[in-house]
Amino acid sequence: MGRFLWPPLPDSWALVRLGDICRVVYGKALKKEHRNNQGDYPVFGSGGIVGYHDKYLNNGPAIIIGRKGTVGSIYLSNAPFWCIDTAYYLDELAPEVALEYLSYILDYMQLKKLTIVVGVPGLNRQELESVQFPLPPISEQQRIVDILKQADELRRLRQNILEKTKQLPSALFLEMFGDPHRNDNKWDTELLGNICQVVGGGTPSKERSDFWNGDIPWISPKDMTKEFISNSEDHISKEAIKKSATHLIPKGSILVVTRSGILKHTLPCALNTTDVTINQDIKAFVPKTKELGFFLLYQLMVLAPLLLRRVRVGATVHNLETNFLTKLRIILPPVNLQKKFYTIIDKIVQSQCNIDNAMKSSYHLDRYFVTDAFSGELTYSWRQKNRESLEQISLESTKSVKRAKNKVTFTEEVPEEREIIQLHHRHSLFDQLSEIQIGVLQAIRHEWRGTLIPSEDLDEFIERSFQIE
Repeated sequence: MGRFLWPPLPDSWALVRLGDICRVVYGKALKKEHRNNQGDYPVFGSGGIVGYHDKYLNNGPAIIIGRKGTVGSIYLSNAPFWCIDTAYYLDELAPEVALEYLSYILDYMQLKKLTIVVGVPGLNRQELESVQFPLPPISEQQRIVDILKQADELRRLRQNILEKTKQLPSALFLEMFGDPHRNDNKWDTELLGNICQVVGGGTPSKERSDFWNGDIPWISPKDMTKEFISNSEDHISKEAIKKSATHLIPKGSILVVTRSGILKHTLPCALNTTDVTINQDIKAFVPKTKELGFFLLYQLMVLAPLLLRRVRVGATVHNLETNFLTKLRIILPPVNLQKKFYTIIDKIVQSQCNIDNAMKSSYHLDRYFVTDAFSGELTYSWRQKNRESLEQISLESTKSVKRAKNKVTFTEEVPEEREIIQLHHRHSLFDQLSEIQIGVLQAIRHEWRGTLIPSEDLDEFIERSFQIE
C-alpha cells in the first residue's frame, strides 16, 4: 500500500496490514421504518449514530468506518451495535492489537484519502484491508493511548473554556441592562431603522472572472460563523461593486442573515471589522453613530430567540422580514454605560481571540504530537526502560500476525448497491478473476474436495458461486 509513508520504526515495532489483524465486514441494511428507536442498541452509519434498534449486529467493542457518505470516518463502540451498509465494522481483532490504539491511528491516517470517485464516492474494502500502519507491542500501544487521551482531555477543556467565554457577553448585557424586550429599567428606546441605515447586497455575475479576482471580502451566510468578521471565503473586485447589486459596507456595521435555512434555529449576527460586501441573503445595519455598533451587536444577540419566532418558514429557505427588523425597538442606555460595557466586552473578546489563536496553534502542535506517537518518538524514553520485555512481546506479536496472514475466512454478502459485472456467460468471468480469487477457486476444486464441501455437491457449488444472472 503506497498511500501512507511511515518513517523508520523502532526495532520492536512492526508494519502490518489492516486485513491481517482483523476482518473488515460490510454493514447490513436497516431502513428507518424497520428500526425500533425504543431499542437500546445504537445504529451506526458513515455519519455516526443514526438511530437505535432492539437487535444488534455485533456485540462490540468494535470500530466502525464510513464507507459511503462520510467516507473514512472512525467511530468506536464499546457496546453492542448495528452497522448499516454505508459503513464497515472491524471484527475478530487480533489480541496483539489494542482497539483504542487502532482507532487513534486510523483516524490519524485520514482514510478519506482512499476514496474512489466512481458514481457514489466510497471506500473500497480491498483498499482498506491493504492499509499498512505501525504496530508497537501491546504495552506500548496502551502507553500511547493513555498519552493521547490526556491530550484529548486538554483539547476538550480548551474548547470548553472558549465556549464559556462566548456566553459571557450576553450574560453581561443582561446583568447591566436587563432584558431589552421588556425594558424593566425604562431605558430610552428607538426604532432600529431610525438609528441605522439598512443596506442590502447582491451577487456579481459569475460569468465575469474579473469580478472575482479582487481582495474585497464578499460575505455570504456560510461566512457568518463568528461575532466579528474581517475576511470571507470569496472576494470580489471594485469593478464588481460598480456593476452589481452589492455595496461596500463600512466597518463597524451589523450584518444579519435574513434569508437562509439556518434561520430555523439560529440567527447569525456579526460586526465587520473591515469594509466588506454582502450577498442578497444578508442585510447590513450601518449605525449612524460609530460607537453604537458594538452595543447593537450584543443587543441583537440577546434578542435572537425572540426574533427567530418571527421567521417565515419556507420549504428549504426561511426569511426574516427586513421591515420587521427596522421596526424593532432598541434600548439606548446612557452613553457612559455603553462605553463601560464596551470596555469590559473588549477584554472578553480579546481573551476569546487569544484562546482561539492558541487552539489554532495547538492544532498543528497536536498533529506533530500524534505523528510522534505513531513513529515511536513519543515513547522513546519509556521504551528504553522496558527494552527486554518489549523484545519478547514483539517476537510473540510478529508470530501471531504471520499466523493471521495464513488464516482462511469466508466473507459476508456484499451490499446490493455495489457494482456488479454484467457478462453473458460465466467463463468470461473467470478471465476477470484476481490471483487470489483464482487461488480460492482452485482450492475449492482440488485441495478442499471432500473436506469443507462434499465432493458430490462441489460442481453445483461452483456453478452457483460463479453464476451470471
